[in-house]
Amino acid sequence: MGLAAAGLVALFGSTAVAQENIYKNTDGLGADAGPTLNPGGSGQVLYAGYYDVRPVTRAEGDLVVSDAQHNNIQILNSNTNDTGRPECVQADYDAGVAGETCYDPFGGVLAKVRFREAIDSEEVLDFVIALSCGEVWAGNIALNEGGEPRIKSTWPVYDAVLTDNQAVAITTSPRFSDGLKFVGADGVSAADMSRGYIEIFAMESLNCEPDAGALSPDGIDTWTRIGGQPSNSISAEVFQVRAAAGVSHAYNADAITRFVTGGFSIAPIDLLGAEQPNAFDCDVAGLGSPEDCLASVSLALSKSQVVAQYDIDPITAGGTNVVFTLPNKLLYCPVNVANDPFQCDAAGEDVRVDIYDRWERFNTPEEPEPCTESPCPPPAEDSPTKLPYEVNIVSITADGSTKNNADMAWSPDENLTQTSGWITVDMTSDYQSVLRHQEVNANLSVLGTAVNGYRGLPTIALVLQEFTNDTTAAGSTYGNTVPATTSQQVLLAGQS
Repeated sequence: MGLAAAGLVALFGSTAVAQENIYKNTDGLGADAGPTLNPGGSGQVLYAGYYDVRPVTRAEGDLVVSDAQHNNIQILNSNTNDTGRPECVQADYDAGVAGETCYDPFGGVLAKVRFREAIDSEEVLDFVIALSCGEVWAGNIALNEGGEPRIKSTWPVYDAVLTDNQAVAITTSPRFSDGLKFVGADGVSAADMSRGYIEIFAMESLNCEPDAGALSPDGIDTWTRIGGQPSNSISAEVFQVRAAAGVSHAYNADAITRFVTGGFSIAPIDLLGAEQPNAFDCDVAGLGSPEDCLASVSLALSKSQVVAQYDIDPITAGGTNVVFTLPNKLLYCPVNVANDPFQCDAAGEDVRVDIYDRWERFNTPEEPEPCTESPCPPPAEDSPTKLPYEVNIVSITADGSTKNNADMAWSPDENLTQTSGWITVDMTSDYQSVLRHQEVNANLSVLGTAVNGYRGLPTIALVLQEFTNDTTAAGSTYGNTVPATTSQQVLLAGQS
């Protein structure tokens, strides 16, 4: 055993180098690995697939009540601030373990946080945060008294009032303590802004602590910018809470690593200007164009099939909503012209839906009539084979009604046992099993192995399950959030 261990040390150079994180290291399992989805949940780019602050109506005995709903978001920089650990060396950065087993003096993160509304992914709010090592930024999103979404936080954000956008040093302060209202583009209503998804981009590294050496008690800190690439250390959680009903739906954001490997910052000159950075703006060897960057993120998030269980048993007033978020569709579809993998049709993206009961029987909802209008309206509730929005909320119900603010409903056939079962959604094909969604790009890789693209759509799928054990008692509703089961189809080199 001693000789074997000595041989391994000789092979890898040192015991430290032998410890690799294949999702965060330089090359993955091959050369020039591109962006990848990290199952561990931390990275440089995060997609939180669903926020919703609209009130929800529910029955309470003979009454119909409206529950206020708010969302809490937490963003963490998991790099250690324990200066008692050895300082990281280049081998730790190459292996993807810097900030975990060693102290990274450049482990602070400057990040852009952006909220996008559900219909067309229009940006409705963005801001910049500076996270020291081991720090959490937290905020609360809710409706104000005028019914408009707003965010509150006592944690500091980049303060453009106190600092020039292009300054070498930046200042942060708790500007959101009294609330900041979402501001949508022309034509984006408060109702549209009240639900959507969140994206977070780590833009560059900072010193592990602000210039004063520690966070100040009054929340005003100055950071001298050093311009390096950000570490793969941010993660996020979202909690969707209806306090009156006693329900909280929580989930972790999907994390993309190796979005920036070139060593430099991807922060725009104007930190709060334009919609930058976005999925076009990676810095990775082998990805020579913005389209390559976007395709690599879509590959990491791609799903060929989504499977979700449902329970709508009336005994417990069971309710199941499934959320399908299609991140970055707006970057593919600035106009309604097809651009693989999206059809970019105003009526929505074709998918095939099969609904099963517990006896292995299934039905496929009927195909809607072809659209003859221009532009096509969103599909009606009885036309469930398209996903019309960037964030689509689907109820599974026996009677075709929607529940908890869903956009549409899918229903088991009357010949099926309708109280529980599961759905399968083919994200590659339409109702007639014709391939609709595929992206081919020879510059892509999976963990450093060259691939030629994928079939399906970039998708984040969540199942929101609720039950009510006593409709006459307040606080008797309960539930949970489950990431849907998914499949991925990757095209190997030479395939199309």
